[in-house]
Amino acid sequence: MIDKKDSFKDYFNRLEEEISVCTNLVKKRVNRQCRYLAYPFGTTNHLVVALLKKQGYRGAMTVKRGGNPFFVQNFRVNRSMIYGDYTLDKFKKNLVVFQEEVLQ
Repeated sequence: MIDKKDSFKDYFNRLEEEISVCTNLVKKRVNRQCRYLAYPFGTTNHLVVALLKKQGYRGAMTVKRGGNPFFVQNFRVNRSMIYGDYTLDKFKKNLVVFQEEVLQ
């Protein structure tokens, strides 16, 4: 997110550097090009998406819970958070897309 103290140029440069540094680090460590990203805290905006595309990414995931229809935007894919303290039953419930609460 943009800091109120930042100019747009500062924000743009900071985003571009963050994406570039992370992309290069992954490439260096695993010797493969990174093509997908999970947004930190699930937040994004149009500028982030444009910069990801510029860096060669093919898609990215939010933390918005829900299914993904065939027409989902590649850079706004929903995903459910899985936490380390989940039991197997809680994990299974988390994978269910159409729960009663969702349908009502």
